[in-house]
Formats: sequence, C-alpha cells, structure tokens
Amino acid sequence: MTVFAIPQVAHESLVMNDVREILTLIAAGNLDLEQARELASKGSKSLKSYHPVIQDWVCCLPLRYQGTLLTGIRSCDTAPKIPGLETNDRQLVAYLRYLVLNAADGREVDVPGAFMRSAPPENWKPSEFGHYPQHFVAHLMHAFEVISVKHPKPFHQRNGRAIYLKFADGLHLAAESPGCMYARLTEDRIASGKVVL
Repeated sequence: MTVFAIPQVAHESLVMNDVREILTLIAAGNLDLEQARELASKGSKSLKSYHPVIQDWVCCLPLRYQGTLLTGIRSCDTAPKIPGLETNDRQLVAYLRYLVLNAADGREVDVPGAFMRSAPPENWKPSEFGHYPQHFVAHLMHAFEVISVKHPKPFHQRNGRAIYLKFADGLHLAAESPGCMYARLTEDRIASGKVVL
C-alpha cells in the first residue's frame, strides 16, 4: 500500500476535499505520486484540470446504466440548430447533460442555447418528438429513466421520473419499474442468449 503525505509546501487554498480528490485520483491510477505532490503545491484551482467530464455519481453506476445515460446526451442529428431558438428537444438534452456531465465552465450553464441547462423545459409534449427518429427518442427516454432512479438529488429524480413517464405515456408504453430496469440493465446476456436481438 502506498502512503501519500501532502507536502509541507501545500498551497494555502488546498482544503480537505482537495486532499480526498487527490487521493481518489491516485487510487484510480490517474495520478502518480510526483503529479500529486505538484498538484498539492499549486492549490485547489489546479485540480479542475483533472476532473473527468462525467460526474462522479455516474461513474459509480453499473456500465449499462452509464451507457444508457451517455447515449442520451447527444442531440438528434436531424434537429434544427438555429441560434436564439431553444426547442424543447434541445432543452431536454441540455438538461440531461447538466445532470450527467461536469460543465467545462459553469458560467455557461443556462445561457440561452447553451450546451447545458439546469432545469427541464416547461410545458413540453411528447408529440413534439413525433418527427424525430424513434432511436433518438428511446435513448432520451431511457436516460431519464436512469436519472429517475439513480440521480443523487431527489429533485432531479422527480424531474427525471416525470419526463420518463411523459415519454412512456406518449408512446403508449407501460412504465418499467426500477426492479425491471435493473434486471434488464444487469442481466447476463451471454447466459440468456440476448447479446444481439
């Protein structure tokens, strides 16, 4: 076991959360001891460059949960992108990105038309997605299903559940229970013969 001591030259802005983060980066193999010492001497602002784009809570999920979330963060290729026009489909994807990814610059969140937004659009209807490929809609719906069960903040879980149920109802589907979702996303597909359907 490697023991890591924060050097005496640690920057004054380094706080306990920074120390935990450095130790986590070492344990994950993302930093060696020399890099960690250098980082500790520079202070907490230098840690930003070592943050993964995916939020920590996502990394703790089983891989198929992570994959489900990541397939939903891309907007539909056929969706129009018109500066100044915020369509509900783009706003929902931007909200999903906010829930799953770390913003490169938090000041950009909620700027009209930006990559991320901190809340879902109001008064959207599933029928607005009728002209988009079912593949895109299904990825978005299932990503919000994962959010509804696994996001660490109950407020976003509730939003995710409302979005998932709205999509399911609009597509005339029965909503999947969390237990059924777990079974589907963690099944042994080799044993069940369902690797490719």
